[in-house]
Amino acid sequence: DRFVIRTTKPYRSGDTIIFATDRILSVNSREERRPTAVLLHQNYPNPFNPSTMIEFEIPQRTHVSLKVFDIIGREVATLVNETLSAGYYRRPFHARSSRGEELASGIYFYRLQAGDNVQTRKFVLVR
Repeated sequence: DRFVIRTTKPYRSGDTIIFATDRILSVNSREERRPTAVLLHQNYPNPFNPSTMIEFEIPQRTHVSLKVFDIIGREVATLVNETLSAGYYRRPFHARSSRGEELASGIYFYRLQAGDNVQTRKFVLVR
């Protein structure tokens, strides 16, 4: 017997794991593939407390910024601000501002800018 499970969590989104009834036959990690487009994934867990993970992928070397904004658009944290090679990336967010202050419960947005591509997603902090 054999079946395939495509996971989104807790493994990396896009990983394929093939099982037999008594052993793992193979694991095909997305690390073996090269991204074909800029993609910002939904964080997990969401809602979160006290931390969450943000994953993104970029197809070529470029300057990347990953920032967090509050509900009225104020920047509260910068998670990435550097040139990165093509690949898959994960960054934790520990619900603190760039100055180390604990953030209040609420709706926040995280924005990835990679070259000319900008993507934004929403997440919820519950204290």
